Amino acid sequence: MVQNASTLMKIIQDTFGLVLKFHKQLISAGWHNGAEGVKTHRNYAHMKHTYKAFHSHSVFLYKGRCEVKLRSFLDIMMYLFSKKIE
Repeated sequence: MVQNASTLMKIIQDTFGLVLKFHKQLISAGWHNGAEGVKTHRNYAHMKHTYKAFHSHSVFLYKGRCEVKLRSFLDIMMYLFSKKIE
């Protein structure tokens, strides 16, 4: 259990680190007029990569949360059913 908790904590810390990295990339460069007068950010490619990493981390955490929630629900139901039978 402790190993699983430390792995989960690492993923959570990495997710928050990605938020800070994205913020740093956003403020470190300015906007400029790109093709056809469309404003673009100079760090767009790096920010896109950081966003994709953040998205995969957050999806993993969400799915894990749902699995834990379902497992807890099933454990409670099994406990309640076992008490009714006795």
